[in-house]
Amino acid sequence: MARPEVPIIVATRAFVVALLLAIPIPASGWGWQAHRLITDLALDLLPLELRVRWLPLEQELQEQSVRPDRLAVVDPREAFKHYINPECMEPGYLEFLKTHPPLPRKRRSASSDSKTPDEEKDDEAEGSEKKAKEPKEEKPAPARLYFQGRIPLSIQEQDRHFSLLPPDFGDFERIVPKPFRPEVGTVVYQPAYYYEVLVRELRAGNKPAVSAVIGSLAHYVGDLHVPLHTTVNHNGRFTGNYYRGSGPNHSVHSRFETGLVKFLGPALRGMVARRLRPARSLDRSLLTRIVLERAREAGGFVGTVIRTDLDWFARHPGTRVQWKRYYPEVQPALAPIVERQMAASAQ
Repeated sequence: MARPEVPIIVATRAFVVALLLAIPIPASGWGWQAHRLITDLALDLLPLELRVRWLPLEQELQEQSVRPDRLAVVDPREAFKHYINPECMEPGYLEFLKTHPPLPRKRRSASSDSKTPDEEKDDEAEGSEKKAKEPKEEKPAPARLYFQGRIPLSIQEQDRHFSLLPPDFGDFERIVPKPFRPEVGTVVYQPAYYYEVLVRELRAGNKPAVSAVIGSLAHYVGDLHVPLHTTVNHNGRFTGNYYRGSGPNHSVHSRFETGLVKFLGPALRGMVARRLRPARSLDRSLLTRIVLERAREAGGFVGTVIRTDLDWFARHPGTRVQWKRYYPEVQPALAPIVERQMAASAQ
């Protein structure tokens, strides 16, 4: 298989697969909170003899699982390895890009994971807050020019777009020119690549490299299960879910995958754990096909996330957002999606 464009670094599903396939073992998004939890739960799924071997590295593996996000802050080439925009596989859009080249990618903010919802000042609790500065609107990107008015898509359209993603990365490279790959994203091709790296490093007994690879694999597997990592409408720009909040909660993306996770707090671990089932080995040759199916399933929740967010703002119009009301009111609709997808990531 051709090598995806990724840095060297992983594991949940492929980690468990590699170990359960009896490979010789020498001694060895989401927001950061969620990635660490997914990695922790993946370790719990290992057979006892393997769990005993890997648990001493639990903290290190959790930290390695957020390393790709840290890297994305300083390396703009990293960002497109965390998502897939199947809509951008449309042949018409790829042709459109030839005359409307993508804008340069901006670096991600390192502060988006730093505040809890309660730290966002609330009108009900505070009488004199400072207005949070809204991020400046970017110039219309090619995707906005091309897809505006067409999103949200129907389930049938989503399925059609996912069917355009080949299971082999070499075929993807032939279909999507290199300059356009950041528009599409490559998260669905990361697990197969890091699985092969993991096998190689396990056989070589390269313990430091194994920890890094497990962390990266865990991260990308987690990201491909996030509904808003499977659509070009990831920030809600096409549907009006952007600029609704303040600070790290300014988009539906940050409200769902980071803000809600923080709101659920320590109870989330038990909520996710109850959905876990014993790990099963997978046919490594089918890994990317399975990953594509998991990403497609995640995409099926996009509509619910977008509508739930919009409905809340429709019921609470105004420029000030009361986070102590927002998260409890969207929890019944969105928390089960968080639980299910995090469990699937660890599984």
